Amino acid sequence: MTKYTAPSVSPDNALPSAGPPGTVIRGSRTGPLLAVTACVLLWSLIGTVSKLTQAQIDFYQMMSWSNLLSLLAVLVVHRLSGRAWRNLLPKRADISRVRLLMLPALLGMLDCFFYLAVYYGYGHANGVAVLVTQSSWPLMIVLLGMAVFSERMSLRRWVGMALGFAALLVTASAAGHAVLPAGSETDASTAGAGFATLCVVLLGAFSFTLFSVLSRFLRLDAFAGTVWVFLFSLLCSLVPLLLFSRLTLPPRSAWPALLLNGVLINGVSYILWIYAMSSVHAARLTALAFAAPALSTIWLVVFLHEPLIPAYLLGLGMALAGGMLCLSGSDAGHA
Repeated sequence: MTKYTAPSVSPDNALPSAGPPGTVIRGSRTGPLLAVTACVLLWSLIGTVSKLTQAQIDFYQMMSWSNLLSLLAVLVVHRLSGRAWRNLLPKRADISRVRLLMLPALLGMLDCFFYLAVYYGYGHANGVAVLVTQSSWPLMIVLLGMAVFSERMSLRRWVGMALGFAALLVTASAAGHAVLPAGSETDASTAGAGFATLCVVLLGAFSFTLFSVLSRFLRLDAFAGTVWVFLFSLLCSLVPLLLFSRLTLPPRSAWPALLLNGVLINGVSYILWIYAMSSVHAARLTALAFAAPALSTIWLVVFLHEPLIPAYLLGLGMALAGGMLCLSGSDAGHA
């Protein structure tokens, strides 16, 4: 999940170019388009797979096992691509290897917290509400860019931020009402618990925002950076696993969803995104990533019968529109 100077990031992953910074793949758009389409389809399954997996194991175990499978998947692809194992090690240059690995370690921790928060959310709240809250990352990236990098704001981004804030308010106000029928004695406590869960997801989205911004400064080869981030994320996920759960082999029934999540959704999709973002058509192709939340909503409602109340549907629409506006037009001159 590493990123150098790609034109934008995906809703659930920040990824690098296929080679050193500045490497660009030229040629047909068909290959990158198919890669992005595959990524969108895979990412849209995160909510559904999270809920199915957590019916068998808790979110701590899901995080650790998924990280391990993702790490192994990326290592296999690295080897099959003909790359040498020594390419995974930081090269000695003007700074030490330890200092080179400090940023991947931080990115691994941010990645770990993001997915822990998201998995926790899908296991304890309405999936569509979690999806809307999770989709607040473009808004946070714009705010962080204004505060840290003094980026200028276009009219489109101001409108996108307004829509993003409105989506969060609409979703937060409706949190909890899809769990129990209206009038239930525990409606108030349920709503409070739902709101608290969405706050955790919101912190996870902020963690992903920091990840996206900081990953621009990674000075490792794309594959190497991804491997190191997965490794540090795995190590980080073992801490809450050992503190609040237990390390155990998942039941056989949990493995299909775990393999899908770890190998394809989190592992191979990163490689496909690396390839797509190295294309000259990357900026246009990235916009397709916003189809993932819409598809995810369909899967949650159709396959898991998630309650789809109007407020969540409205919030999702505003979040998607706001996200696309926030990530479009990088300068005020194009407002």
